[in-house]
Amino acid sequence: MSDPTRRTFLTHTLASAGAVVSLPTLSALGQAAPDVRLASFSADVTVPMGHGMMGGSWLSKSVADPLFAKGIVLLGSDKPVVLVSVDWCEIRNAAFDRWRSVLAEAAGTEPVRVLVSSTHVHDAPVADLEAERILKEHECVGTVCDVKFHEEAVQRVAAALRESLKTAARVTQLGLGQARVEKVASNRRYLLPDGKIYFSGCSGNVTAGKYNPGMRENRVVLAGRIYQAMAEAWRDTKKTPLEKLAFRSVPLTLEPRNDPEGFTVAGSEKLLAAGQKPFTQCLAAMNLSWRKRAATGQPIDVPLVDFGPAQFLLLPAESYVEYQLHAQTVRPDSFVMVAGYGESAPGYIPIERAWDEKDSNLGDWCWVAPGSEARMKAAIEQVLKP
Repeated sequence: MSDPTRRTFLTHTLASAGAVVSLPTLSALGQAAPDVRLASFSADVTVPMGHGMMGGSWLSKSVADPLFAKGIVLLGSDKPVVLVSVDWCEIRNAAFDRWRSVLAEAAGTEPVRVLVSSTHVHDAPVADLEAERILKEHECVGTVCDVKFHEEAVQRVAAALRESLKTAARVTQLGLGQARVEKVASNRRYLLPDGKIYFSGCSGNVTAGKYNPGMRENRVVLAGRIYQAMAEAWRDTKKTPLEKLAFRSVPLTLEPRNDPEGFTVAGSEKLLAAGQKPFTQCLAAMNLSWRKRAATGQPIDVPLVDFGPAQFLLLPAESYVEYQLHAQTVRPDSFVMVAGYGESAPGYIPIERAWDEKDSNLGDWCWVAPGSEARMKAAIEQVLKP
């Protein structure tokens, strides 16, 4: 920078439930703060034509909008921390591990310190390398993802990350602001007077639902409402010196689902047979992929970045919104941001009440057994401890 007195702001946002956190980068201010630097990166991860979408529900035919992986690297006295958001539906099992290991090598850190989250748009791919291998092994028509393209996409993102490190800028302040997002999200499940459950939409148990009639032009309306809240949160931002940057993670083990029969190993293998619908085959392969991973005893990492007055927590898969609310009650004194769709292998992770209410949402895409709520909350409480 030619003018040492000039102030520049490099702003990055982490949005969760209407909250926006900004990390302004102030140059040449001489403020006492930890030696923290920030690099930002972005890469195109748009799938080729004919690629499986939403886990093989259909194949891509055109590009309405390009898909990106966007992230930041936080470099401090300890090993770097990477936060990256990918415009894919989900990243699961070996694919999730691949993203973390490749980006960790590029950033000079450990895989556990790479927080990968999917945006979970439905007109985007699910990455599950083992599920695709299973499909090919059984000569299935269904396809979840293109293994060759997946590796190309991961390497492209890693290259962008490495390049970004050359221009990492110092971070001296933490900005916190929040605003209400109006007419975007709604509860997808509620009790009717006769005791039955009404449900619609997707994304755990929260959805655009009644605010999204499905028309393409409505995307702009919904995006505008989110942008308005982000702008309000930015105006509300209060800045304090950044005095802490810490990372911690706890292991989480969730049990595979065995009921009904289609969720067992034998039941899923039957669904791979010729004559089954391609998407049915894909769902079965994803279940088998998750069960294979669970059988190895490999836990799910629940990571957290601690900024002192604020924490950023990444939860696995399609966690019900009650887990976010629980996290925020664990630290009522702090600004707790929660993202979902980390390791997405488990699918839906419902609260226990959903099983009792016979939540129809759990008819598929949920590969964990009842009893997950207590384990999820225990991990959340443990990792949020200061």
